[in-house]
Order: sequence, then structure tokens, then C-alpha cells
Amino acid sequence: MAKEERLLLAILSNVNSSIRRVNFGPGCRIEYRPLRDVLPLISELDSLPEEEVRFNLEEQCQAVDRRRRVWVVEGRVDLGVPPRGSGESDTNYWARNYAGELLLLHSLQERITLIRLMCDAPAHLCAVYLYSEEGGARVHSFSQRISYNVLREQGPVTAAGAITIGKRADRDWLPFKRDYVALAHDSFEESFQIEQSHLRLLLLTISLEVLFNDGQGELTYKIARGAATLLGRTRAESGAVFKLVKRLYGIRSQLVHSGKYKLVTLNDVSRLRNIARRSIVRAAALNCDKADLTARLTAAGFGGYSRLAESSKS
Repeated sequence: MAKEERLLLAILSNVNSSIRRVNFGPGCRIEYRPLRDVLPLISELDSLPEEEVRFNLEEQCQAVDRRRRVWVVEGRVDLGVPPRGSGESDTNYWARNYAGELLLLHSLQERITLIRLMCDAPAHLCAVYLYSEEGGARVHSFSQRISYNVLREQGPVTAAGAITIGKRADRDWLPFKRDYVALAHDSFEESFQIEQSHLRLLLLTISLEVLFNDGQGELTYKIARGAATLLGRTRAESGAVFKLVKRLYGIRSQLVHSGKYKLVTLNDVSRLRNIARRSIVRAAALNCDKADLTARLTAAGFGGYSRLAESSKS
């Protein structure tokens, strides 16, 4: 297998210094670069004026902080791919001709997925560039714009969460082993790509319904009770989750039945996303089919997560 080395530059947003604790793979390191150092490189690779690149980083990606700096993943990576395919006539042109690049992109995105799940951080991988240096010139090899219209949100990466990512990754946590958990996670992930807060909230309610709705009983009660039982370690914790989810589902009902989208705030989205995130993590850890999860939640009651966790070990 022929080896191909490339220089990597990946732009991150909605992260902080704890991102340094996350391992993005062999050859990768996290750096905190001045915007003035990043602009010329991206301008050259994208063949765009620096002012346009600046606008993209500041306004669309929200990647530039108050210190006029940018968090990036960079390094020299080994794509380790076979020789290139024969060209446009191939039935799967991208998979054949950019296998190594797509594999690297998938690995980077998987780390962002874990950051979102384990740290409650709305991190974004905004753009990825691969290039080489030949004769003093930079040669563009591959690039991918990923996140557009990023909203600056609260919830930066935490040190504890970043450490947990390494432990989870070592256990081959992804991909999810249960289809319904994977589908719930798809809606959770999609909520980061939509600009409008009310559409984000709807995607997150879909995530919870995939986990907790079995088509029986009143919807709001079913979702609120399922989340409360899965997330609460005490009756008080479960009660607080139940009350919160009922309130947020009340907003959801006014949204879908009356079109009152202005009722939805970014804080509502953040709180519901936290519920969806924790529910996905707990359901993945239990690793049971949906019918079994529903039965366990029905039997456990408020404050019953410890019993749920113990039953999954037996």
C-alpha cells in the first residue's frame, strides 16, 4: 500500500483550551493560531481574497474569538491509501479516488461527535484542508467545508468531558450498536446544522421520540416520563427532568400546532439538547433493543436509573 503524506489544517469553533486534551489521531495536534497567520494559508488554498476568508471564519463559522485567534487541528498526516483510480468513469469516483481523505474526514468528525455527546459542547468542525509543499509552493490536495451559519453557543469543551472522550473512544463506542439510538443521534447531530432555533428544537424532539415513543399513551407524558426515568438517579432529579421536558414539549406543541416559532429561545434549545444528549448516552450504555428499554423504563419509575444500569449488567 502506497503511503501519501499531507499537511492538515482543520478549523474548529465553539471550543476552548480543554480541546487540547482530545486526541484527534496520529500526526494531529491542536493549536491556537492568530487569525493573521491562518488567513493567508486558507486564502491561497481556497483561491479566495483574504477578506472573504475572514468573513467566512468570523461570520459563517464563528471560529474567531475575542482575541482574534482560531482553534485549529494541524499536522502531517499519513493517508495510507492505494494508488489513485482511473477517473470519472468509476462508478464510485470519490470513494475510489479519495479513500484516505474521506477516512481522515470521518475520523475528525467522529471526534466532534464525541465532544458534543460527552462534553455537552456545541463544537463544530468548520472546514478541513489537505495540502502539500512542493518547491516552496503549497499545492491544494483536498478540502471540505462542513459547517455553515454556525451559531455561537454556550457550553465549551470541559476538561472532564475531554478525558472521557479518550476512554469512550478506546472502547469503540461508535458506531452505535442499536439502530434506534443511531437514528436518535442523527437528529441530535442535525440540530447543529440548522440555523433557526425552532427547527433545532423540532429535531431534538424527534430525537427524544425515537428513544421513548412506542406509540402508546399521550405523547408529552410518554416522552417526559421516559427521559425522567432514564436520567434521574433520585426521585428529585427525575421530577426536575419530567417538569422541564413537559414545559419544552408545551413549546413544541404551540410551535407545530399554532406556528408560534418566536416562543423558542436558544436557551430552550440548549436545555432540550442536553436532555437528548444525556438520553442518547444512557440508552447507548444500556445497549438493549427499544422494546426492552421501554419495558425497563416502565418498570423502574422515577429515580430508577441505578436499577436500570444494574439490570443491563446481568
